[in-house]
Parts: sequence; structure tokens; C-alpha cells
Amino acid sequence: MSSGLALLAALPLVAAAQATGGHDHDLTSGEPTAQAWVRVDSAHRALVVTAGPFRLPAASAPMAGMAHGMMGDTNLPVARFEWPFDTWVRGARVELVDGRGHPLPRGLLHHLTLENFDRRELVYPVAERLMSMGRETQDISLPRTVGIPMKTGQRLGVWVMWENDTGRELDSVFLRITLRWTAPNQVPRPIDVLPFHVDANLQVLGPNTFDVPPGGVSKVFEFTLPVGGHLLAAGGHLHDHGVSLRLEDGETGKALVTVTAKRDAEGRVLGISRELLALRGEGPHLRAHHRYRLVVRYDNPTADTLSDVMGIMGGLFAPDDSRSWPPIDPQDSTYAADLRLLSPDQLPEGQAGTPAALALEETPRRFGSSRGRPVWQPVLLGSLSVVLTGFADEEVRLEVQRNGGPDARETGAEISHWSPPLALGIGAGLLGVGLGAHHPALARTGRDALVAMGVAGLLTTAAKIAVGRARPEANLGTDYFAPFRSPTHDNSFPSGHTSQAFALAAVIAAHTRQPVLRFTVWGAAAVVGIARVAADRHFASDVVGGAILGTLVGRGVVHYFASGASRVGLALMVARGRVGLALNRRF
Repeated sequence: MSSGLALLAALPLVAAAQATGGHDHDLTSGEPTAQAWVRVDSAHRALVVTAGPFRLPAASAPMAGMAHGMMGDTNLPVARFEWPFDTWVRGARVELVDGRGHPLPRGLLHHLTLENFDRRELVYPVAERLMSMGRETQDISLPRTVGIPMKTGQRLGVWVMWENDTGRELDSVFLRITLRWTAPNQVPRPIDVLPFHVDANLQVLGPNTFDVPPGGVSKVFEFTLPVGGHLLAAGGHLHDHGVSLRLEDGETGKALVTVTAKRDAEGRVLGISRELLALRGEGPHLRAHHRYRLVVRYDNPTADTLSDVMGIMGGLFAPDDSRSWPPIDPQDSTYAADLRLLSPDQLPEGQAGTPAALALEETPRRFGSSRGRPVWQPVLLGSLSVVLTGFADEEVRLEVQRNGGPDARETGAEISHWSPPLALGIGAGLLGVGLGAHHPALARTGRDALVAMGVAGLLTTAAKIAVGRARPEANLGTDYFAPFRSPTHDNSFPSGHTSQAFALAAVIAAHTRQPVLRFTVWGAAAVVGIARVAADRHFASDVVGGAILGTLVGRGVVHYFASGASRVGLALMVARGRVGLALNRRF
């Protein structure tokens, strides 16, 4: 398990406030009630919840610093909906936009809570707070090796608390939540992780806040867990003048994880640190029915008491056995009280689609564009490069022969001989090692590489037949073409070795952030192209054409798989004692 969990270096997870309190829902002050829309974006494996329009009155100067329990709306009901299929949630993004789709400041959102009414919390016998995000919370993005399991029909609800301290009233504010999921047929299967949430002062029927006297305070909350597991990552939520959140072993006093606040000179919290505990190993193991302690520390350099502050640690927890997760007990008094407070009946039901005001802005990208850029642009630029290089084909060939001689031709032929099997070996090796070591990133790189090289080979063969350009060694000149007549092995444009090498380089470069590795793979691909010219098997324009073809194919394959556009696919299935291929279709 440790090899998969080590990928949590990419995890930007910070828990946010989950305030409770009174429900005054008249935020719009007579305006029409906000509506909610739910849209499934299968192409990008995302579920998009859009709610609005909201009218946010400007908070007066005294109210801007008012305690949370005195604010007009603590938790405003936004939407309820059902999760559409069995899968894993692996990311969340929150955006605020106006009626024209223009972004609004994230600071308008004090906190947002996404509640799962059909699964209970780990520490408390209440409905699960699936995700909580505050103004200081970054977007959540989990690696594909882990995910929060979701079942078809699970009931979800969204609650929000606004804090408009811009000094002006805002009309037509829309909230957009994008939840990303993992393909249900992913191999290997993601590790099940669930939210970890500990509040220093949780009171279901009252505010989960406390006061900080002059000089500061340390708030302590002790708890036990019903199931054991590994804590993979931790973050938290603190108010201004908050210092840290520390999880301790309640019996030995040993600190297991500490997250700290990043503050400005006046003590205002700008962010909370993230502890990625599974970078090395599996993260600390928390035992079932063992006593643990959350310690929240606040400074107070003022002479006044700080009222209604909060201290919450949140993160990801991988249970030893997810089947032993405690079920919801409808008869539990705490659960019943929590359900009365945050009931799905208070939430407007989300309707399918997108609000008309934002429909144009949210229109999915059509075929014929890549990452928002039309495909014809790189194709046009590539074609122009081939034509311009073609004017110098003969001069380049003569120069290479004059300065390189037989040695250069022999070296080029040797490189040409070994490059195809080496490229295929790299792709197959990445796939095999990735599957064998349960390293999905390597397996995806190998899969993409093999597919890209296969597609590049097919397109190269088709182009060779269609163009029918004679090879340089035939001495028929640079402008001899016999379309659809010459055998492919006698045709020169484009270079198949080069297209294969650049397809592999484009895939590896897309899957890594290491500049040295990117430089190496692109450099190696260029060497293959130069070798084909040195061996007198291709003109320079053939190599340029092959490089452009391979690069476009490699990037296109990576984008195709990453966007989840594939509906039918071949997957390598590994089980105990057997290996096989499975044909998958996504509906």
C-alpha cells in the first residue's frame, strides 16, 4: 500500500470550518429563492453543482468583525442531490461567478460544507461532512491511487456561509462546485479513503466555537475511533490569532501531527499548513478504541476576549477495513439532533442542467480543439515547417554526406536499427513495472506510450502510401512522388522512426515535471531523427514531418485518456495467479 500512498505529494487538502447554529434563510431579503442545478460532465469525469443567484448584502464595518454566532446566516441551504453512480471522488473545486460568468473573490465564501446523509463521521455519530472548504482552502486534488468511495443514490447536501466584506452589495452571485471522480473500471483499484474531521468544541445543538481570553488559550478535546487506520494527510481551520492544531496520543502525550497557521503581522490567518503524512510510508496508524487528543492553540495579544473562534483538524483517513466503518444509527440522539439541524428537507432539490445565465460560459469544448486551442493551428504550423524545410532538403543531404562520411552513415544506421525496439521496450517496461509495483502513474505512462506509438505508426504508414516520396538513397531527387504506388518501405515521408521516437517523448514529457527528464527524452528523439538523415534514409523534411506527427499524436493520446473521453478500452487485469485482458465499456 505504501507505494500508492506515496503519491499523496500531490494532495492539496485542507479542512475548513463546519459551523452550526441558527438558520435564518432570508439572505436574499425578499429576492426569489436561489435554485440549484446538477450536471454530469462524463467527458471530464466531473459532477458540477451550480446554485444561485444569491444577493449578498454588504456587511457593515461592525458586522464584518462580528462573532459567527451573531452573523445573519450561519449555514444557508444550497442544494440536495443524489450521487449518480458507484465510483470514487478525487477532487473538488469551488468557484464564485457573477451572472456573466466572471470570477468573484473567493473571500465572499466563509465556508462551504458538502454533507453525505448516508454515511456517518469517523469520530462523531453524525452524518458525514464529505468535504468542507473555506476561504483559505485550496482546491482539492487527490492522486488517482486514492479516492473517497461513493455509491449510487447516496444523498448529498450543500450548505454555505457567506461573508461579504467588500463594502458593497453584490447581486446575481453564483456558486459552482466541481466534483471530480475516478473511472469506475480503473486498474488498479484506488485505495478507499474517508474524511477525517475532529472539532475541538463540536456541539450538535449549539455553536462549535469557544472564547480566547487575553494571553491565549489551548483548547483540548479527547476522543477515540471506532475503527483503526492510517492518517494520510492533515490540514485544518483556525480563525484569526490561531497558532496551531496538534494531534496527540492521549495516553503517551506523543505528538502525531501538527499543522500551523500562516499569519500576517496583525494575526490574521492567511492559510493553514498541510501535512502529507504518506510521503514516506503509510502515515501514522491510529488504533481503534485508543485515546487521542486534539490540542488547539490560540494567541491573544489584545486586552479583550476573542469570541466564537474555532479549531478543526481535517484530512484523509484510510481505514484498515472499510467494511468495518460504523453504520448510521437513526436511533442515536446525537444523529437525530444533527439531522434536525442539517436536514435534507431544508435543501432545494437540484435540477438537471446549467442555469441559463451561465450556459454559454459552461459550454463544453467541442471536437477539434485541444485544451481550448484549435487543433488546426499546430497542424498548420507543422505543415509550414515541413514545406520550409523541404526547400533545403538537398543542401542538408549533401552537407551531411560531405562532413559526415561513411562513419556518420554507419552510426546513423546503427541508431536506426535499435531505436524502434528500444522505444517499444520502454513503453512496455513502464506499463509492466507500473502494474507490478502498483504504481498507476508509471502504468498510465506506459499505456499512453504504447498507444501513441501504435497510432503514430498507423498514421505514418498511411501518409507514406498517400505521399509516395522516394527515399534519398534512390537518387531520384527531392521532388519525386508516386502516391499510392510505391511499397511503404521504399517511401520516405514522413520518417516512421522519428514519429515513433517523438510520440514516446511527448508522452513521457507530459507525465513528468522533471525538466532534466523532459530534456533527455526530447533530445533522444532528436538524435533518432538526425540519425535517419545521417543514414541517408530520409530527407530533413521527412524527419521534421515525423517529429511533428509524433508530437501531436503523443500529446493527443495523453489528453484523450486524461479527459476520460475513452468509452471503450482494453485493460490489463492482474489477479492472484493469473493475468488477462479485459474489454471495458463505459456507459
